[in-house]
Amino acid sequence: KKKKKYSPSVAACSMSSSGQPPRGRHVLLQRRHQPLPFKSAPAHNNINKYNKFNKYNNINNNKNNNYNINNINNNNNNINSSSSNNSNIDGLSFLGQPSAVGRPVLEPLADLSNTQYMGTIGLGTPPQQVEVIMDTGSSDLWVYQDSFQPLLSSTAQMANQKASITYGQGSIDGDLLRDSLQIGDIQLQAQPFLLPREGLAAVQADGVLGLAMPGLCHTGQTVLQNLQGQAAVSVFSFLLSGQTERSYLVFGMPDKSWYQADTLLWVPAVTGLWWAFDSNLYVGGQSVASGTFLLDSGTSYLGAPLSSYMELVSAILPGDTLKSCRTQGAGGVWVCPCSATASAKRIDILVSGALFPIQPSELLTPTSPGSDSCVLEVQPVMDGMPFILGDTFLRTVAAIFDTSGPRIGLARRLGAEDLEPPARPFGPPVPDADWHLQVWLPVAMVAVAVCLSLRRLPARMLRGWGWSCSVTGNSEESSAPYLRI
Repeated sequence: KKKKKYSPSVAACSMSSSGQPPRGRHVLLQRRHQPLPFKSAPAHNNINKYNKFNKYNNINNNKNNNYNINNINNNNNNINSSSSNNSNIDGLSFLGQPSAVGRPVLEPLADLSNTQYMGTIGLGTPPQQVEVIMDTGSSDLWVYQDSFQPLLSSTAQMANQKASITYGQGSIDGDLLRDSLQIGDIQLQAQPFLLPREGLAAVQADGVLGLAMPGLCHTGQTVLQNLQGQAAVSVFSFLLSGQTERSYLVFGMPDKSWYQADTLLWVPAVTGLWWAFDSNLYVGGQSVASGTFLLDSGTSYLGAPLSSYMELVSAILPGDTLKSCRTQGAGGVWVCPCSATASAKRIDILVSGALFPIQPSELLTPTSPGSDSCVLEVQPVMDGMPFILGDTFLRTVAAIFDTSGPRIGLARRLGAEDLEPPARPFGPPVPDADWHLQVWLPVAMVAVAVCLSLRRLPARMLRGWGWSCSVTGNSEESSAPYLRI
């Protein structure tokens, strides 16, 4: 039997800058769009959500268009005089009172091998602790049925409706309900979310919290809309770091000690659906691409359209360097000796006259701790899709999202090693960056010991018990940090 898809009301999903639902054809255009797939290398062949985005995509592969990067002030000391002219952010009334709690709210994020950043939220009354991936490429909140029990919440409201969300590698559907949502010190009432029975296999969290524009919603009022309406929060920021440092989602402006204040640049979001801006990409001073670029915390790497992918890879890994590398997996990402970092080229993202570099050491990262093989954090995506600036780029900047513009702020990062996690109003604290080693390493050691012991027993006895142990494949390839959805 064909499942009926729930179509939320326009008033619930789409709000204009005046706070009223947009009218006419604009509403229909918003309703047709789907969320970005929850994506990461190498799952480009199944990503189809960008097909509607063709009109925004203007990839320019003209090699003769070589921007004189040397004429750009790499220190970006004059960014405040850029054309966006929105750097006087302290003049915004919101930023003086960033939230209903009177200060920016920090949500610590657990880093899973630099591929997924998970934060802990509370759903229901009393709050049930749920770990979700914070995704700027979609707008809906959903958690698995086995992660949240509505019967244990005194404020749960079943909507008696079904909803469905389609991603690049599958879809989820389930019951729609409303309940209280707690993020740090912020409490939201009657937040709609989806409760699917089954989800996407590669999501190693309890669900996803979407932070894209309301035009992408499938479940009703988005978290961003309720943050603005109930908690007076219209700005949020990402401060992503590697596994040895702390990462945060900040509701409000990040502290100025966390980024280079004189590099803060504001640009308008050029679509009403995603957090996107116009930009140019250079490798070694040569223009490789220009057009619309998406900021997506749900993508692990940088994403380049398939027709431009090898040009970008060849520019980063010139000459004999690329010959020492190999492709890995169905997605075609490249794995190289880590020594290739010495000859790899830097990527520069040019935004309104300001450069945001991605160093070779940030583009080539070990496939596993201590490995001599490094993965190139650039993945191919389908043609017709824009360039995607995923976590690889977001770890190099402080990314600020202002829904009242809407506009995007970018600034170069300072170190995050001295940041202290805030006290949590519920549940245990989010573990440190090396939590997965602390938890899984002892488990893995015990499992290996048991497996080795069992291998000494007769195979017939093992089959009789229904047990088996095997050693598989190349450990470096199997441990490459990919998120597949």
